[in-house]
Amino acid sequence: MTTKLFTEIENFLEKEKCDELIKIFEKKNEKSLDNFSNQFRIRFIDIIIQEMIQKIYNEKIKLILNSDFYINDSFSYVRYNNDGLVENHYDKYLNNKARFSILIYLNDEYDDGETYIYDENETKKITIPKKTGKCIIFDGSKLLHGCNRVKGIKNILIGSLIKI
Repeated sequence: MTTKLFTEIENFLEKEKCDELIKIFEKKNEKSLDNFSNQFRIRFIDIIIQEMIQKIYNEKIKLILNSDFYINDSFSYVRYNNDGLVENHYDKYLNNKARFSILIYLNDEYDDGETYIYDENETKKITIPKKTGKCIIFDGSKLLHGCNRVKGIKNILIGSLIKI
């Protein structure tokens, strides 16, 4: 679904690929850079994942957005533990050419914890239903957003799109 505020792409990643990515991140011995709001976050640069997501972007999203972007090679894997949440916020892109945030649900076997985005006036909160493999693209620097409290464990991959 594409709205004025965001684009949703169902089955952006297949469940098997999501499960594989979770296993890769769970094996990483890196220390979490952030350990707040009962979440675990690893920021990383991975050319293989970038190339994989770029290929899928070219196949599934390019026509929807009607524009050329490339996927930034810097990602964050975020695991929300039970009771994890993210308060309302705006994204700050490290690359000043970044234009959109990209969020990919790696699982949906948890309760609550939906990602939400407010409209431009910050008066209407739009909750985005979770589904393994779903991708959400939106301008995180301009749209207030967050994550409701999770009951269980939520895994997502987040990054940014940069306009060519």
